[in-house]
Amino acid sequence: MAYKQIPNLPAAVSLDGTEELEAVQAGVSVRVTASQLSGLVPGPTGPTGPTGPTGSTGATGPTGPTGPTGPTGTQGNTGPTGPTGADSVVPGPTGPTGPASGPTGPTGPMGATGNGPTGPTGPTGAASTVAGPTGPTGPTGSTGASGPTGPTGSGGPTGPTGANSTVAGPTGPTGPTGSSGSAGPTGPTGANSAINTQTFNASATWTKPAGYASTSQVLIRAWGAGGSGGRNSTATSCSGGGGGGYNEAWLSLSDMGATETVTIGAGGVSRTGSNQAGAPGGNTTVGSLITAYGGGGGGNGSGFAGGSGGGQLSAGGSSTGTTSANPGEPLISGSRLQGQGAETSNPAVSTLIHGGGGGAATNVAADNAGAASVWGGGGGGGHSTGVGGASSRGGNGGSGGATGTAGTQPGGGGGAGTSTSGAGGAGRVIITVFPA
Repeated sequence: MAYKQIPNLPAAVSLDGTEELEAVQAGVSVRVTASQLSGLVPGPTGPTGPTGPTGSTGATGPTGPTGPTGPTGTQGNTGPTGPTGADSVVPGPTGPTGPASGPTGPTGPMGATGNGPTGPTGPTGAASTVAGPTGPTGPTGSTGASGPTGPTGSGGPTGPTGANSTVAGPTGPTGPTGSSGSAGPTGPTGANSAINTQTFNASATWTKPAGYASTSQVLIRAWGAGGSGGRNSTATSCSGGGGGGYNEAWLSLSDMGATETVTIGAGGVSRTGSNQAGAPGGNTTVGSLITAYGGGGGGNGSGFAGGSGGGQLSAGGSSTGTTSANPGEPLISGSRLQGQGAETSNPAVSTLIHGGGGGAATNVAADNAGAASVWGGGGGGGHSTGVGGASSRGGNGGSGGATGTAGTQPGGGGGAGTSTSGAGGAGRVIITVFPA
């Protein structure tokens, strides 16, 4: 058989153990079968040899070309339109100014004519110069003794009256002045042209101002009081009070009495000493004409919600658990109800005319802040770090702290406190009369 290198030999098809192979045993070539090799038990593994030195790092290959820019994605759909804002509560325009004064009364009657004495009669005219006729001559008597004197002849006729004197007689003295006539009636009072405004920060009586027509328009603006914050020695167990709600009414002056009783709602009292929930704020009224409702008190318990704000038809609910009570009606919805107290993971939302909701008893800043309001009082801050809500027209809510800050008048909710909670702000009334 000719010698061939192993790579040139044909490949075995299937081994059955009878195949013979050459092996070297003790320096001598021997033959073995494949079945003998398969039954051998491996000997122990020898120790690992030392690691060889690391080879040098190869050169960095060139940077590949930049791939092409992918296509721009399609534009997303437009989000839904937000809800329409509530109607404006700004007062209507001022009516026209009335006349400055009323008409002048009529002139009184003229006094009686004086009755002084008549002046003296003028002097008598000169005597007549015409002589009466001479009587007949008697016969010449003898000269004797003188006879008696004859009777005196009758007098001549009276001469004509002289012409009237042209010289005026002296003027008689002036008669006394007649008594003054009675005064004419007073003319009506002119309409008042000024705007009359009366502000009440404490309970009192409103008196209808004089000089305004019964058709004059009256604007009454009223705020309920804010609730006080809860008190608990653990910061995560006290929440802020709700703000007082705002209400207003337009009336004719004739709709109001000569006087009206104004009652200002008292703010919820501050809590101190023991752990306890905040007190609700009182309602504000003007007779039976209008009511503005108070906010709810803050909570006293782990993770409790804030007090809810007052509305135009009812008061805000006080906090009694981790779920906030309803605010005053009407209920205006959005992401949450306007005026609803904050909860853990549910911040209070800003409001228009409701009082702001109080902040929750949590250390999360977004959830422990009191809600803001445009017309109502702001909500009080919860926890010991919650910030009170601001108000554009009402009072601001107090902030939480070791000593919670009081809400400001009108209607601000009190802040929570670990030692002393903040009181709620009292209500307020402003009554404005506009000239017709």
